[in-house]
Amino acid sequence: INDNINENDEAEKLKSKAEKLREEIRNMEEQLKSSSLPRSNNNDEYIPKPRENEDFIIEGKSLKNKRVLVVGANGRLGSMVTRYLLRSHPEVKEVVAAVHYVGEATTRGWGRLSYEVGAEDGVGYIGAAWSEEDERNARFEYSEAMKDYNLQNLRIVD
Repeated sequence: INDNINENDEAEKLKSKAEKLREEIRNMEEQLKSSSLPRSNNNDEYIPKPRENEDFIIEGKSLKNKRVLVVGANGRLGSMVTRYLLRSHPEVKEVVAAVHYVGEATTRGWGRLSYEVGAEDGVGYIGAAWSEEDERNARFEYSEAMKDYNLQNLRIVD
């Protein structure tokens, strides 16, 4: 009987500790929401800034309303080119990112493209497995920081 009482006390202590941790997490999430700091997981300083005088375009050399194909877009260089086109040339009609499978039909390597173009910069939330059923889910939302990423111009093809 004493063993049952000790186990119940231990379970109550763990449950109480878990609830305190959940509350700390909620407080941190609220602080992040109210933070005005821009959040980006990308190294934007490596992307050349758009030119000041965009009116100076050599005839026939404009990307305006063009569809640009980037082969190997989930590779190192291809993902960087894709990001450059999306962010520095918003006049491009569409960037078609041709990706390749790594090994068998897996999504390995797609993470690089997703990271480079900023698709992971949104605000995400994953509920803990021990949470109440209505909190035990995941969601992802675009954030204000992503407004100039021009992800609407990106199409991915195999």
